[in-house]
Amino acid sequence: MTSASERDKTAPDGESADETAQTGLALLRLSAEAADPAAQDWVHRRVEQLEFLDTRAVRWQVSVDFTVPEGSPVIPVGGQDFRLVPLTSWEKGALVAFDLRDEGGNVMWLPNSENTARQLKAALIQWARVILPDPPPGPDATNSFPASLDSLLEGIVSYLPPEHFKKTDPFDAVAELMKAKASGAADTGGAGAGADHKLEDAKERLRENDVFFSQLKELWRNFLIVTAVADIPGTRRVVKLTFESEVTFRRPSAWFRRLLQSLGWRSWRLDVFIGGRGGSYHLEVAAPAGVDIVQISARPAVHGHEDEEFTAYGGTPHVHVRVPARHRERYRATIRVRVSRPGWLTTSWLAGLVIAVVLLRGRLNLPVLFSTSRGAVGEAGTAATLLLALLAVFATMLVSPGGHPLASRLLLVTRSLILVDSAAVLYGVGSLLLHNSQQPPPATLWSALAWVSGIVAVLLTFSRLLPIGPRRKDLQARRILTRIKDASDNIVARVRARKISEPSPQLDQGALNIPAADGYHYGDDHPWSPGHQARLVNDLRNAGEFRD
Repeated sequence: MTSASERDKTAPDGESADETAQTGLALLRLSAEAADPAAQDWVHRRVEQLEFLDTRAVRWQVSVDFTVPEGSPVIPVGGQDFRLVPLTSWEKGALVAFDLRDEGGNVMWLPNSENTARQLKAALIQWARVILPDPPPGPDATNSFPASLDSLLEGIVSYLPPEHFKKTDPFDAVAELMKAKASGAADTGGAGAGADHKLEDAKERLRENDVFFSQLKELWRNFLIVTAVADIPGTRRVVKLTFESEVTFRRPSAWFRRLLQSLGWRSWRLDVFIGGRGGSYHLEVAAPAGVDIVQISARPAVHGHEDEEFTAYGGTPHVHVRVPARHRERYRATIRVRVSRPGWLTTSWLAGLVIAVVLLRGRLNLPVLFSTSRGAVGEAGTAATLLLALLAVFATMLVSPGGHPLASRLLLVTRSLILVDSAAVLYGVGSLLLHNSQQPPPATLWSALAWVSGIVAVLLTFSRLLPIGPRRKDLQARRILTRIKDASDNIVARVRARKISEPSPQLDQGALNIPAADGYHYGDDHPWSPGHQARLVNDLRNAGEFRD
């Protein structure tokens, strides 16, 4: 028998099955109320700081300013009462460098993840019983809620889905994972064809309930981060979370865009979802050394709300954009970055100009440079030494020791231009050292070298000058054109008497998509309005009042 000292000290003491379901429903309801303009406003501000570690990972520092809400579930732990508060969500994956602290910098503890999963599973089961129809009278009334549905809902909450399963239907994905885990064993449903029919019917009815399915998809892809505080409702608190998130640095599919970006003529675009979780949102982006933020623009994820766009102009390593608390919609923030002009890029540009001038001067003075006289031989040796020195300088730039990986990745083609210029210098040095008096001056070779170095110098000049950040007037004109186009599309649609369905939000396929700090939101790929959010709050409240 396990003694009291051996029990998990983060688990609630003596929680019943009904209390477990009520706790889970309260956590989901509080999360939904934070994003509902008509519900209690207990989350005041969220500050998300994004820092690029390299081309494979980013670090998030999230600060949540909130008031301990009324109705937050109370759990006794170790003889003391704690209130559970759902801070945010976090996309399921390896929890790397996670840290949770309060406003005083003190480390805070989290409830046991198994207990949170158990509470959420019980909440989903009770909510599903409310949605599914009452069983008809008769001997089969107790089987109207399929027993196998419990295991599916448990898997949705507790499983860690593989990346290729995250965007699939949660019911189908869990069934596949359970089947693979069974390794060819008998069907875990174990209730025959009738039970399978009832299970499929129940799943279909739950899918048709969009607010239930929204929570199901979020819990399938996210962990719910819950903290425990020993404060009474109404107490103001600030909690800070830090963790690292993996990213896949993909380039645009269009080769022309890839070329312009790798030359430094076009800003690299990074997309991340923000907002929709309650409170005012502040996104702070900190670029690494050698990288500048050109601009951050936050636009509503749902098409047709362009008037609510928020833009912050940069040209510096740190830029901040804010979405006010009255806007409870999901926003897509586009971050435009480029390599800083001072430093490596400017030095490479100046060295490219010097090499172009030296090779052009050598081409114009071939008779003197390759003369058989003693003085000319000395000039050729001096020129070869100078070109070798330039080659060493360019080789050092190409390696760029100590440079940030992101800065190196942003100018991939530009680095290849430096390699081409280095090769031109190497050919020139070889021509000077291997030439003898019996050979004519290599005019064709030096003409080609002068052209190559000149083209490289011009391209590096454009890389030094571009991209120019978008100006406010250009953005306003683009916004007006977008409104005119939308209005004309609506007029045409009305004339044709066709109903326009609100399109789902889509990320820019030409940008690097960064996982959001608050995990996956149903509004990231489905139309989601304040009306849906109000329904979600109301359904969760009704589910909490339901009794079998």
